[in-house]
Amino acid sequence: DLHSFPTRPLPILAMIELAMGNTDAALADANQACNEDPNPVHLFHLARLQLSKGDRKAATDAFQKAHERGLTSASLHPLERPTLTELEAQLNPASH
Repeated sequence: DLHSFPTRPLPILAMIELAMGNTDAALADANQACNEDPNPVHLFHLARLQLSKGDRKAATDAFQKAHERGLTSASLHPLERPTLTELEAQLNPASH
């Protein structure tokens, strides 16, 4: 069980849970990570998860906050950068 670790690196845990298909747990951990440290990368992950659950408004809000706090492609791991482009296209279709 991923939640049995004494200290949980929540953003990493959320992405692992997403990869395992446990979107609800991933979303809960991403929300907690943003409550504890609302940095641009955490907000990006939250937006991604919210959109995957069909909550476009919440995803757009989180994505906007991520940009307001300085999110750029350089903020993300190189493997996540294509996801940023996809998320931008999904949430801001008029800008592409």
